Amino acid sequence: MEYTVEGLRRRSVSDDRPQQGSPVWRRIASVVLSLFGLFAAGAARAVEADPVVPDGTTTYVLVTGESFITDSESQQTYAVEGSFDLTVDLDTGEVVISQADLRATAAEVDGVCIDMDALFALTTLEGRIRADGAIELWGTAFAGRRVDLTVTLKGDALQLAGDSERFGRLSSGHTLEALAWRQYGGEVTIPDGRSVYTFLPDESTLLQVGGFFGIHRTDPLHGWFELAIDLEAGTGSFASINAKPIYDDSGGGGAGEPNSPYLIYTAEQMNAIGAEPNDWGKHFSLMDDIDLAPYGETSFNTIGADVNTPFTGVFEGNDHVISNFHHVKEGTDHTGYPPWDTENVGLFCVVDDPNAVIRNISLEDPNVYAPRSTAVGTLIGYLRHGALANCHAIGGRVSAFGPGGGLVGRSNGAITVCSASAGSVTGNSNLGGLVGLNSGTISACQATSDVDGGIALGGLVGINGGDIIACQSTGGRVSGWAHLGGLIGASEGGIADCYTTNDVLGVASVGGLVGDAGGTIRNCYAAGVVSGGEEVGGLVGRRYRGQVVASFWDTETTGQTESAAGLGRTTLLMQTVTSYLEAGWDFAGEVENGVDDIWWMPEEPGYPRLWWERSADETPK
Repeated sequence: MEYTVEGLRRRSVSDDRPQQGSPVWRRIASVVLSLFGLFAAGAARAVEADPVVPDGTTTYVLVTGESFITDSESQQTYAVEGSFDLTVDLDTGEVVISQADLRATAAEVDGVCIDMDALFALTTLEGRIRADGAIELWGTAFAGRRVDLTVTLKGDALQLAGDSERFGRLSSGHTLEALAWRQYGGEVTIPDGRSVYTFLPDESTLLQVGGFFGIHRTDPLHGWFELAIDLEAGTGSFASINAKPIYDDSGGGGAGEPNSPYLIYTAEQMNAIGAEPNDWGKHFSLMDDIDLAPYGETSFNTIGADVNTPFTGVFEGNDHVISNFHHVKEGTDHTGYPPWDTENVGLFCVVDDPNAVIRNISLEDPNVYAPRSTAVGTLIGYLRHGALANCHAIGGRVSAFGPGGGLVGRSNGAITVCSASAGSVTGNSNLGGLVGLNSGTISACQATSDVDGGIALGGLVGINGGDIIACQSTGGRVSGWAHLGGLIGASEGGIADCYTTNDVLGVASVGGLVGDAGGTIRNCYAAGVVSGGEEVGGLVGRRYRGQVVASFWDTETTGQTESAAGLGRTTLLMQTVTSYLEAGWDFAGEVENGVDDIWWMPEEPGYPRLWWERSADETPK
């Protein structure tokens, strides 16, 4: 993104003595700061051919839009802004770097989040000038890490070098280039003494080029900076600075790139994404909570229309909420075959790229009514390839022929730390509280929704052909005809370290955990009410192949004394940690069964819980 500042004017606060011209400040003064291993080498250009270290305090400013940090390995860049002070006392030889305030305007590169607070949390570094003219600095920086820097004059630059090993695992090699100050037009006379330069209202503007869908916008700029010049000594400094744009609205920005994503502030901007398929491979960042209620049930432009034109980019939700996504696909309830009119229905209809990511977003009261459609979810219809992380559906309803899920209809990708709560999923077959049909990986996820339909219904997943790890479904009910499970309706994949307390009501192949099992089940349990006609089990209704290892059901709460696999236990034993330790489960506080601390037991009588469910104020037994 490019920025141009216009309308700069000077307001002098110095004495009324004559203003002398100074060739020292007729040139561009700029800062080039190179970081190898976060802060290993840097430079600040001098203003003369023969460089000098200016006496006193000099503030070096990283101008927004002209300052970038580059990862030396990936060559990805993202913008930075801010300033730092360099104070030199030539008489005593003492040197200090202080008042560092460096920020990234985008905190991720290629989908990898960078902790900029840790990266640029520079505190005061004290130092001295050595006999050879080099400057040594030492202190604490970067989230408490020890820093040693050496400053030397080299050519027309000040070079800063340090020991990158001190920065630990954050060291990856970066280069920061920053323009500190630029003067435009002809001969420039710099006044002696202190002058305050202000950006005049209606004359000072910030021009932004690139932005959201090629936006070209200009915003007023206001603020000031103070320049201190000593013509006799030939030195100068930025004494202070306070300048920022005045945005005339809350909208937009960005270039759709990893280091400069499109910024989404409004429902209108969210709707604009779906109207432009050429942008479905770009990067987006949600900057505020938005309400889609004004678009009703048919007017909102969904994103990634089908498998031929999917979403392949990155959508960062920044933990914001999208409320009232209501979407209806025309048609009537299914009464006979052919079973569907449309495929892939959701806020994102199809996501299909190994590098595609949707993360850190919640949908509040999403309602998707598509009873004649397959692959129906509130957030994603079909996650063909890609990743979904920390995404949640709160309340709402999904109606689908199937597959259909409270968050995702069908998935071949990776889903991590996601949930669907207090909602409902209804339809014909392959329905799950979170995902309808899974062929990928689901880990550390939960669902607390009701699922109602015909066959292959599960509290978390309808049909599983992939891997489900450390997940749970609680507080809901699964009801239908056949192949019903409190966690999964039918599974040929792997299930490990999962549990459910859902009630399950059906006719055939009904299980507390899995209705129809053909894969491996390990270290799982079920404790909800189970009711059915034939092939009914407290843990598994029907097992046609696969192994069931160290897995249990509560014979009292399920109402079932039989199961196609697993071990039945009384409620007392189910709430006793030794029952699980003897079976080899990995619990917090013990090391014989492993050190991953997958499970923990609450202090009050209760069933085992997963590691990600424990809050700071809950202490395991």
